[in-house]
Amino acid sequence: MHFGIVLFIGFVFLITLLGLPTVLIYRRNHGRLSWKASYYRAFFHFIRVFGWIFLGLNLAIFFPLWLTDRLGLSHFGFQWWGIFFIAGCVTLGYGLQRFGKFLLQDEDIKNILGRGEQ
Repeated sequence: MHFGIVLFIGFVFLITLLGLPTVLIYRRNHGRLSWKASYYRAFFHFIRVFGWIFLGLNLAIFFPLWLTDRLGLSHFGFQWWGIFFIAGCVTLGYGLQRFGKFLLQDEDIKNILGRGEQ
């Protein structure tokens, strides 16, 4: 694929994933938040959503595949120790979700971004 096309597709994804939520958060707060604070808030929400998706994919897809492989119902090639990898990925997804939630609620970050209690 041509590099310019890949760059354009990446730019469109960036606008879709972070740009639109930034504009929505800025508009929802009627300009009380700066663009920078709105961007960070959208990014923190993105971290939360990514954590939930990562956790859900591992639980909904990889764990059943590993389990059916271990029970002999299928032959996907998962080793017995694959459960540790799946558990680590679930823990990472849950941790990302909690970290994003913490960033949205932390008073110090609210004060840095100028949206804390005065």
